[in-house]
Amino acid sequence: MANCSLCVYKSHRETALLEKILQQSELRDSEDKPVITQQITSMELVRTESKDDIPPFDREILNERLHVASVGDVWGDGGFQEFLALGMSKGSICLLHVRKLHQLYCRFTIHREAVDVVRYLPNSKTFVSVCKEQEFCIW
Repeated sequence: MANCSLCVYKSHRETALLEKILQQSELRDSEDKPVITQQITSMELVRTESKDDIPPFDREILNERLHVASVGDVWGDGGFQEFLALGMSKGSICLLHVRKLHQLYCRFTIHREAVDVVRYLPNSKTFVSVCKEQEFCIW
């Protein structure tokens, strides 16, 4: 959405019902600070095979234990995991676990300009991103 809100839908038969709307101000990091201070420029649903594929990490939080504790146990049975990857207007990429969308799971800066594309390659367990400058990064 244009105002950086996230709409969460629940599938119901052949359609989907709006379950909740998460406002930009509701998304928080482990220090309870707002996560989204930039505009969302791209979005991708990422699926991994295990909880170890993408560890919780926040480059803006110095206390790693605090961040891991705030994420909590979002992994469930340890099987497939789903994340919402958000490419941001100033080059940051944020990952939100779908079981806990209001809590930041992972944040780092890859580019200097707006992120246009974020893709996860599950076979190689790597990400690919492209920014407005057409800079291509594999990480």
